Amino acid sequence: MGKKYSVKNHLMGLLIFLFIVLAIGCTDNSRPTYEESDSKEIVNEEINQDENTDIDLVVDEENKTDKEDGEEGINEVNSEADIENEDEIRLRQSSKIALGGIHLGDSMSRVVEILGLGFDETIIHDDADYIGEDLIEWTYKEGITVSFGVKSKSVLKIVLSSSAFETEMGAKVGDNATEVFGIYDDLYDKMISRHSDDILIGWYIPEEYIVLIFDTDKNNYTRVNGKISMDSNVEEIVLQYNWFD
Repeated sequence: MGKKYSVKNHLMGLLIFLFIVLAIGCTDNSRPTYEESDSKEIVNEEINQDENTDIDLVVDEENKTDKEDGEEGINEVNSEADIENEDEIRLRQSSKIALGGIHLGDSMSRVVEILGLGFDETIIHDDADYIGEDLIEWTYKEGITVSFGVKSKSVLKIVLSSSAFETEMGAKVGDNATEVFGIYDDLYDKMISRHSDDILIGWYIPEEYIVLIFDTDKNNYTRVNGKISMDSNVEEIVLQYNWFD
């Protein structure tokens, strides 16, 4: 009698074990993510596409028609009037100014052409949906970080963290903040806080939908500058699309 009981217990234990193994095997805790290897594929695709650009331009040129009576040619495409979503207009707009030779809207292959492949890649999830897509972040040891949209595959943000790179006006990390602000105050409109009517010190609007930030304290977990003293220096410089409105 005791032997039969023991065999029964062993069978029950085996069944429970098998159930647990199957349950674990069927559980999918993975989240679809962007793979680092995708970057190389995207860059290669962009390079191949660039090589065919000249052919495409020749074909397009042959198909063009002259404008008559003020009407646009039949091959005029991608005008802002055709884009209903304001965010799409913003993301198609390349910036005129650059940081480290990189413009907002640049492709991955363009960044590789300028900065090379010596980067560390991180995926930043847009959990708060501020941007509308996750970011692929390339960090170069020389002191520049370039962020691309996972969907748009174009540059959405550039951050300078060393004096190896500079702005179009020659401003660098480590420069006196008061002197830098004195230059940019006369160049661009200042950013106004969306929470108040206060001017955000060191925040400028060089172009529509674009913001340039000179951060004097990169370790305070916010880009908003506090009180600026005569000894305050620029610790980071940021160029990005304006997600703050």
